[in-house]
Amino acid sequence: SKYILAIGATILGGVLGFLLTILLTNIMNYIKPENFVNIDYNSLITTTIGGMFGISLIQAIQIPSVYKWGSEKGRIQMFVLLFILVAIVAGIGYLIMKANFNINLEMIESFMSKYGLILLIVVIAIMYYISYKVSYKTYKNKED
Repeated sequence: SKYILAIGATILGGVLGFLLTILLTNIMNYIKPENFVNIDYNSLITTTIGGMFGISLIQAIQIPSVYKWGSEKGRIQMFVLLFILVAIVAGIGYLIMKANFNINLEMIESFMSKYGLILLIVVIAIMYYISYKVSYKTYKNKED
């Protein structure tokens, strides 16, 4: 039930945020036409999906952490795990920059524009699947 609630809340929050951004931007443009704000829908969709991915990542770490260590210690462990993940990603980025790898950004952008949404959905599903398996195993071990 925690996973259904987490996934449902993430989707609802993403859709609500997307729609509220459009609504509030149109209201602001109507009230103050001299400060017209143009909405870039591609950027808005990318930002919304990126936010949903971030929330999914936090939830996929938090739910098993709560089962394993309880609600208070689980939150601390979650932040430690997120810090470690950020440090690893930053370290990999630093190593790539220091090694002078030639990265073809146009090829990456082309790939992401074609398959980025599908890839993100697959990664989110894999994160939740792994999280569920860890939570299930932890919960079963506590029962025994």
